[in-house]
Amino acid sequence: MLAPPPIISLIRRCRKELASIGEHLGFLNETIRQNADSAKAAEERHGRDEESGESKRRVVSFDDQSKREDQANKDREFRLQNSIRWATWFAVIAASLYSFVAYRQYRELIDSTGAAQDAVHESRESRQEAQQAFHASVDQTHLDERAWVGVTLAGIVPSSKINAGDEFIVQIVVKNTGKTPSVETRPYIHWNILGPNDPLVAPGPKPTQSSINTFFPNSPFALNTAKMRFGDAQIPKLVAGTDVFRVWGEVEYEDIFQGKHWTHFCFYLATDLTNLIACHMYNETDDEKKNQTRNLSLRP
Repeated sequence: MLAPPPIISLIRRCRKELASIGEHLGFLNETIRQNADSAKAAEERHGRDEESGESKRRVVSFDDQSKREDQANKDREFRLQNSIRWATWFAVIAASLYSFVAYRQYRELIDSTGAAQDAVHESRESRQEAQQAFHASVDQTHLDERAWVGVTLAGIVPSSKINAGDEFIVQIVVKNTGKTPSVETRPYIHWNILGPNDPLVAPGPKPTQSSINTFFPNSPFALNTAKMRFGDAQIPKLVAGTDVFRVWGEVEYEDIFQGKHWTHFCFYLATDLTNLIACHMYNETDDEKKNQTRNLSLRP
């Protein structure tokens, strides 16, 4: 991960200052070396003069002068070394202080960068929460305003006990109980006599009445079977419950928000051959069985 530009600039400044301190220390070392060379040359001259065999007066005079020069050189060297020592300590202290200040600035920069990153993260989370709240509000509005198509009534027409040979139909009343119309409403209905443990199997393609382009709220729609009658052999089985007459189907529709929906219904004829009773299962909607396989193996 690359460091931010302010951190890179701070590091470069530290390197530049440390390089400058190193140059000063090098200059002081070179001065000490030159002074040591001068002192060494003076000592060599003093030795040569002592070996030259000059007169005693001259030797004594030169010796005094040489001692004074030697003492002066030693004093000068001491002062120079002392100055260099103090300058070195000051340079070390200055470098330490500068490093401490640079480190504090670096930490403050890191902390401010971390705080900025946290602020960006919190802003992103707040935006996501706001978007989720907005989508939830839109979804709730759709639920409140959409069409809801379902079965409100099921019965035998005429509404009397069915005897052998009597002609009748089953009428399923469908109603839009929502607040807005449904469009492309397509009802399907099936009926059959099955055993009590037989699954609901549609006999061939879905039979349908004509679709409703616009199904307004609170408008009922009657979904009827064809006319039919039971024979003499069927009535005892229906009364005994060994055979069951079932009517089932579905209504597919779309709401004004372009959502696709369906409603299943299922009823069976009671053993009194008068009333229709809702099946225990299969009476469901897409909202209850979202993304699930439609189960047609049902009992009344």
